[in-house]
Amino acid sequence: MSGSISTPRRESLPPSTGTSRPTLWTRLAALAILAVIGWLAVRLGLLPWLEPHRIRAETGYFRELASQHEWLAILILGGLYVLTTALSLPIGLFLSILLGFLLGRWVGTALIVCSATLGALILFLLVRWFFGRWVRAWIGNRPQAASMAHGFEHHAFNYLLLLRLIPLFPC
Repeated sequence: MSGSISTPRRESLPPSTGTSRPTLWTRLAALAILAVIGWLAVRLGLLPWLEPHRIRAETGYFRELASQHEWLAILILGGLYVLTTALSLPIGLFLSILLGFLLGRWVGTALIVCSATLGALILFLLVRWFFGRWVRAWIGNRPQAASMAHGFEHHAFNYLLLLRLIPLFPC
């Protein structure tokens, strides 16, 4: 062994049985769902509420409404934030700004932290207890995912640190 580095022996993984690409029917179903949501938004008259001049015109009304019914606003907006976090919907930034705007800096921040923590806990429990077998079976059929899961089990801190730092150093 003159200066050679031995690599650890990797366990053989089962071959991948599924495809990672969605089928044509799955894509068409997703497109149909988006079309139905868009049609409903137009039919229910929701699009004018998203226009910038309308939002600017109604800000005073929404702030006044939130201040008159502060506890109800906290319950509704906090529940919406929990649900958004638990479903991993990518509108956290928008909701965070909205909560800070409607409830103020400190109440909004406290509500965001508590709601995000509760939503993450709910997601963790759902994945751990209800979807755990399915996720393990899915990972077992994919060599890259199984390798990542094995590495995460043995080097969890490094993986979490890497996941947190990736947005700072994009490719």
